[in-house]
Amino acid sequence: MLNNVVLVGRVADEPKQFILDSGVKVSNFVLAVNKVKKDGETEADFLPIRAWFTLSDVVKDYVHKGATVGVKAHLSTRINDVSGTKVKVVDIMAEQVVFISPKSSNKSGKEEEKFNDLNECDSSDGEVSE
Repeated sequence: MLNNVVLVGRVADEPKQFILDSGVKVSNFVLAVNKVKKDGETEADFLPIRAWFTLSDVVKDYVHKGATVGVKAHLSTRINDVSGTKVKVVDIMAEQVVFISPKSSNKSGKEEEKFNDLNECDSSDGEVSE
């Protein structure tokens, strides 16, 4: 079976990180992804993304509102009890975040260098590509 989602869009708000009672970190952010309607016009879907563990720290520290990012993820379902009614919820669970462009073009040189170093990371081994 295959459960992969690849999305590219702009971060719609600043990520928020939570630490669960167990000590596990999770960061949530919203990704605005454009789609083309039947009439040729485009509109955005605002998709909630969750990042867990060490990826949560990366998202909290480096993903900012307005930045263009790519997200490789999988879908996960859960049941929520809303006022006595069971509701099935589908979550988008990030596995990898790729930094496509920084938030703005007027970043300081030091921030731009840090962004470029992150963007060149190979997720398979954590080393910076040459």
